Amino acid sequence: MDFLRRTWAEIDLDDALFNFEQIKQKAAGRAVMAVVKADGYGHGANMLAKLYEDNGADGFAVSNINEAIKLRKFGIKKDILVLGFTPIKYIQQMYAFNITQTVYCKEYAEQLSLAAGENNFMIKAHFKVDTGMGRLGFNARDNSLNGMAEIEECLKMPNLKFEGIFTHFSSADSIDSEDIAFSDKQYALFSDTVDRLKQNGHPFKYVHCCNSAASALRSADNGNLIRPGIILYGLSPSYGLDVGFTQKPIMSIKSAVSMVKTIRKGDAVSYGRTFVADREMMVATVPIGYADGFPRAMSNKGFVLINGKKAPIIGRVCMDQLTVDITDIQGVEIGTVVTVIGRDGENEITFDDIAESCGTISYEIMCNVSIRMPRVYIKDNKTVEVVYLGGTL
Repeated sequence: MDFLRRTWAEIDLDDALFNFEQIKQKAAGRAVMAVVKADGYGHGANMLAKLYEDNGADGFAVSNINEAIKLRKFGIKKDILVLGFTPIKYIQQMYAFNITQTVYCKEYAEQLSLAAGENNFMIKAHFKVDTGMGRLGFNARDNSLNGMAEIEECLKMPNLKFEGIFTHFSSADSIDSEDIAFSDKQYALFSDTVDRLKQNGHPFKYVHCCNSAASALRSADNGNLIRPGIILYGLSPSYGLDVGFTQKPIMSIKSAVSMVKTIRKGDAVSYGRTFVADREMMVATVPIGYADGFPRAMSNKGFVLINGKKAPIIGRVCMDQLTVDITDIQGVEIGTVVTVIGRDGENEITFDDIAESCGTISYEIMCNVSIRMPRVYIKDNKTVEVVYLGGTL
């Protein structure tokens, strides 16, 4: 198995399905739109979307039209919503691949309607309402609801079929009282907008506001669809947050020792000589670096797992390699498997652990897992698929 020769990511499909089933229960009858943008948060959108579709997902959300087309070409049939901007010049692909586009302002709606009309297309769309996130959306940030008039103008535009309306919480992953109050305000503004539009004769097939955090912590919020993202992959929306159900991280990062050697007291390791041995040591080189997505900020901090034991990272993390102290670990040789993220024996390293050490969030570490790392899909403890995103021999 060639992927064992360097560095790879293992994705456990059984754990992925376990998480998805937990989320469906939490949805309590609402539709589930699985968020698989950024190539499924680095896990591989194709394989996971197929798993979710086969087990009851009602649709998928992606960032851009390229991600949407990739899913269609792989054979995904359910609705796909592009959450962000799509240049109007891609109207033909939008129609040909049956992609639903987010509309977030009147100007964009006018351009989309005009292009659709020129091609005699009917384009499906969802309205995005800004209730406080401050990125994209019709203005509903206060009780004046001045964005609602623009939404009603858009509803009159030809060749656009508005099937849904949604907003996005900015702080639903926080248990701080001020953040909770802000989320409450966002929800109230969104509900008011939806209710007024309905009263004016404009109901929607899909009404949604719950991202991962809101799906877990604000299950009483109305809407008939949820948009789980990070919780699909077994991580919490914020470090240490209890989402109220069991989660199983589905990705592990593995590598293999490429060299074992002895260094003497006073010997330096890696760029800049930031680590100097204070004693004779056994060290191992591991072929993973920041080009694989392992942060350079982990230089001289943290550890990997070898033979179930912690091997501290020494020296700077390089583009393609790092070095670890194995003085107290027996049986290490070229080819010995290294767990960079995941469990080995009684010890575990999580994406949250790496993120906390780097002063960032697990999302960033996860999404930065490089395409040159093969994705190895595991089911029933057996390899069922290896996907070489960066090409192979």
